[in-house]
Amino acid sequence: RVDTRGVEGIETRTIGREEELGKMQSAFEQAVEQRQLHLINIVAEAGTGKSRLLYEFTKWLDMQKQAMHLFKGRATQEIAQIPYALLRDIFSSSFGIQDHDTATVARDKLEKGIRSYVENEETGKLYSHFIGHLIGLDYSTSPYLKGILGDAQQIRNLAFHYAMQFFTDITREQVGVLLLEDIHWADYGSLDFFEHLMNTKTDLPLLIIGLTRSTLFEQRPDWGTGPVQTLRLDLLPLSD
Repeated sequence: RVDTRGVEGIETRTIGREEELGKMQSAFEQAVEQRQLHLINIVAEAGTGKSRLLYEFTKWLDMQKQAMHLFKGRATQEIAQIPYALLRDIFSSSFGIQDHDTATVARDKLEKGIRSYVENEETGKLYSHFIGHLIGLDYSTSPYLKGILGDAQQIRNLAFHYAMQFFTDITREQVGVLLLEDIHWADYGSLDFFEHLMNTKTDLPLLIIGLTRSTLFEQRPDWGTGPVQTLRLDLLPLSD
């Protein structure tokens, strides 16, 4: 579950967000039944309840009998200028990659993590090397990248392709859920990837939930306006 604010050991019930929570639950069920990619944008300013609503939704997910793959990532203001930082956070949090890990340990964790989802060993290595190089792990000696290390655009395009193929593979049998927090601070490269995924792979049983402030749409007015099925929830402050 995602972390929530508050006093440890004390949990208050959620008030005034029943309608929004119901819409999120319906979007998840549609993603499962229709096998279609859905995007939910939860839009509000700081302190209005985005994280709490996501917490309640993940509690509801925990109680479902539906098997699923759950990934989460968080953007922060400190790493907003680091290319693919949000994408790296998703794989790091999923596979236990720590900032203090050596390059060898980080690569090993990434490859083992991806192999836990991908049956074919060679395919798992291929995904790991391109995704890993994209998110800042050193794969400069990789046989898969040999001959194209000087072509950043080609590496990016292939890494996007294999990252999308990874999400395609894991959602063949189970629905996928991606929880993305504070994407108004996300780096441009990660947002480019998710837009490419949403515009290219609309037939995946995948639910992407983005928590954001309205400033995201000033930077990216077309975010979520492509062929993907999109639900926008604007959270207003609760009444007295």
